[in-house]
Amino acid sequence: MKQSIILKNVSKEFFQAGKKIVLFTDGSYVFEQGQTYALTGVSGTGKSTLLNIIAGIEKPSSGAVLYDLEDIAALPEEKSRAYLQKHVGIIFQYAYLLNELSVLENVAIKGRIAGLTQELALQQARELLNQVGLSSKADAMPAMLSGGEQQRVAIARALMLRPAFILADEPTAHLDEENKKIVVDLLLTCSALFGSALIVSSHDPFVVAKMQHKLTIHQGKLSHESFF
Repeated sequence: MKQSIILKNVSKEFFQAGKKIVLFTDGSYVFEQGQTYALTGVSGTGKSTLLNIIAGIEKPSSGAVLYDLEDIAALPEEKSRAYLQKHVGIIFQYAYLLNELSVLENVAIKGRIAGLTQELALQQARELLNQVGLSSKADAMPAMLSGGEQQRVAIARALMLRPAFILADEPTAHLDEENKKIVVDLLLTCSALFGSALIVSSHDPFVVAKMQHKLTIHQGKLSHESFF
């Protein structure tokens, strides 16, 4: 059965120098497995914050984020960790690879943390590196890779446990045009292959145009458009 992440009247605010800053209020939406979404808006509107709330890394100021009918912000620590490890794959602006580990080990480490045996984690890591076109780089160290290649390794790592939801925060922000296209096409291919929802935070028109749905944060409100 396909899974969903449901936003119910989600708001986020914080205080800065004694002044209340409201990023967004009463945001409601349903993200469905198998669909692709662009989360857009000008810098500072809260795109990354909302993505972190969906991932369970941050908590909303009010409202709820439901996965499997459970509020992820209210989950006990063990279940919260399991949600983040097993059901969500996160890709950041930078790859954040561990320089002391090989490419293969960087991908496999997520599986090891989740409890997979070393043999199984390495096997799945090799399969994923093949999927992102980097099987020949398995034994290389991260410093030997280009920026685009490092981001592809980060995608493989995010997919290690076949997550239902892939969350990508400005994944092409530091890439040239050629690598940007490669990474976006790869994200879409992997989303379709694994049946995952893909939620990409970006203000790049090229990235936004590739997604099926566009959610915009503007003046504290979340609006939605669909493209079919």
